[in-house]
Order: sequence, then C-alpha cells, then structure tokens
Amino acid sequence: MPELGDPLRPAFFQWLFYLTGTIQAELMLYFYPDKHTLSTDSTAAIAKAQEKRITEMFALLDKELEGKTFLVGNRLSVCDFFLFMLAHWASGFEKAPLSFAHLGRYLRALAGRESVKQVCEIEGTALQMYY
Repeated sequence: MPELGDPLRPAFFQWLFYLTGTIQAELMLYFYPDKHTLSTDSTAAIAKAQEKRITEMFALLDKELEGKTFLVGNRLSVCDFFLFMLAHWASGFEKAPLSFAHLGRYLRALAGRESVKQVCEIEGTALQMYY
C-alpha cells in the first residue's frame, strides 16, 4: 500500500474499492444467482448476464494494464494479489481473464511469483493454466 502522501495512494484505493465493491460483488452474483431471485428458472440467465458484465470489467482492466507490470505504480501491492484471486475465480468464463493480452500477461507473471505459488499450494489451487 502506498504510504501517506504518496501520489499513488488515491489510485491504490480506487482499484482496491473497484475490485472489492464491483468485481468481487458481481462475481458473488455470478456464483450465487439463486440468492438473487425467487424463480429457479432465472438463475442461468442471471449467471450469463453476470459473466458478460464481469468480462467487460476485465476488458477495462486489460486496457489499464497495457504497458504496466503492476496495477498501481511500479511495485507490487495488495491490489495485484486481489485481482489475481478474482481473475482466477473467473477462469472458467467463455472469455477467461487469461485470454486478454495485457491481463493475461500480468496474471502469468503473478502466477510465477513464489508468494503466489506458496499461497496456492496451501489453498490447493492449481496454477498449471498460467504456464
């Protein structure tokens, strides 16, 4: 997290809240559509609509990551780890986050970090798709 007074601090919070309040929230709706309707007939339609919305959000992040190594500035932040987790959750989408040019490059680089490998090993999360 950028220190107080760092000009990147506002961007850090912008992305942290976008990831938390938008992408993660939309993913919860995608994974649990039955909690958002009383009609069992509409859950598949809700999930499909959510996948489309979330894919558009990943497209925005793809543009943001063009020419960048990290989401905020030139150093790793909690936003990078958080985005990796959210993108991994969406790995089964028709247009998976890995299929985006800049986002895919970014995710592959993060998957190669020792800290990510260690956490994924503890969590039982396979990383083969990133290599």
